[in-house]
Amino acid sequence: MKKILSILMVMACSLMLLSCGSKAQNSNSNESVLEEVKGVTIPKFTVSINGNAVTNEDLAEYPIYKSQVTSVNSSGTETTVNYIGFRFVDALEKAGLSGYTSYIEAVADDGYSVVYEAKRNPENMLIAISKDGSQFKKSPWFCPCDSDTTGEFLQGLTTILVNNKNEKPSATASKNEEKSSGDATLNAPEKLDRTDKVTFEAFSFKVAGNEVKNADLEGVKIYKITCDALNSKDAVITSTYTGYVLKDVLDKLGVGSNKKITAVANDGYKVELTNEQVNSEFTLIAIEKDKELGKDGTVWLAPCEEDRTKKYASNVVEIMVE
Repeated sequence: MKKILSILMVMACSLMLLSCGSKAQNSNSNESVLEEVKGVTIPKFTVSINGNAVTNEDLAEYPIYKSQVTSVNSSGTETTVNYIGFRFVDALEKAGLSGYTSYIEAVADDGYSVVYEAKRNPENMLIAISKDGSQFKKSPWFCPCDSDTTGEFLQGLTTILVNNKNEKPSATASKNEEKSSGDATLNAPEKLDRTDKVTFEAFSFKVAGNEVKNADLEGVKIYKITCDALNSKDAVITSTYTGYVLKDVLDKLGVGSNKKITAVANDGYKVELTNEQVNSEFTLIAIEKDKELGKDGTVWLAPCEEDRTKKYASNVVEIMVE
């Protein structure tokens, strides 16, 4: 009898250990997220928080942190990335907005934005100046380092909107920012043939439900287009896109350009193109923007004759054809 009781106790203990192990595996691996670091070179940057300009010099008095983040994109691909930067809450303090965390929205230079749910801890958010050892080209990253969703990490950060209640704040002009003159002049897009000078790393996106990879576009000309566009604050944003003319891609794949075309981002965001945009020699499916690859293999849809950044699409995973 004692032997049977001993066996039952061992089995019960084993089940408890298995249960605990299962719970540990299901927990968010990004909970412990930030660790202070020293000796980091800080590039110049400016981020607007509710209209208040916060610069690298403003944050120089605060410590710098690093975080290793594992996240999964919409295709189920898992990646681990190392970010280094300043805590978002320290930037809030510098802007005089400590405690304004009921509503948090990060906006990129191309108009793409992410609103963060209340479950994201502001203490674990970084304004990151480097990613896997490389500094940003134009603007920092915004990183909710306790998130395991790749789509919540934003590159090209220019603006943060916050509120002490759960609603978008009214935009206010910063006393530290120049107000838009309303007469900004946009340069015409410049297009250069780079077919024999550029080789892209592996990419993959869908067109009309079919996966498209590098080999599928062999022989299609590659172009680089530098263009200006106005962001939501009427500031001129200059970007350089490198990739394939959309019409050339559609023709190569036998799709045709006389149909309804919609670009779909990895978070479900959609941009429908006009017939003029679809057939323009200045509309690119861009593999690179400012010499950087798209996040998690995504691409850009860049109608480079358009004058508003909101008409461009980032993190594109599919071109729908109807």
